[in-house]
Amino acid sequence: MSIDGVVRYERVSPVEETIMRRVAVVAGCWFLFWMVLGAVIGGLSGGPRADVANGVYFGAFYFGAFNGALWAVITSFAWPWIMPDSIERWMDR
Repeated sequence: MSIDGVVRYERVSPVEETIMRRVAVVAGCWFLFWMVLGAVIGGLSGGPRADVANGVYFGAFYFGAFNGALWAVITSFAWPWIMPDSIERWMDR
């Protein structure tokens, strides 16, 4: 904020913008992986219920996707230890 009370925003450099887009792509893939895994496990482990269509338990499927999103948030701190170096170098390029 400047002295005259006008908020002035500086433009983000193209390099920083590219890095942030790559981080967003990796974060999206991380969430997608955990949500799909949770949905598959939830769909396969669903018990006998009335919401069965073609052998898939949709209630358990959606509950599993929610749990997958929760696991994605819980495990997001572990990115530095889990993520391969090649992906980390690609994000920082």
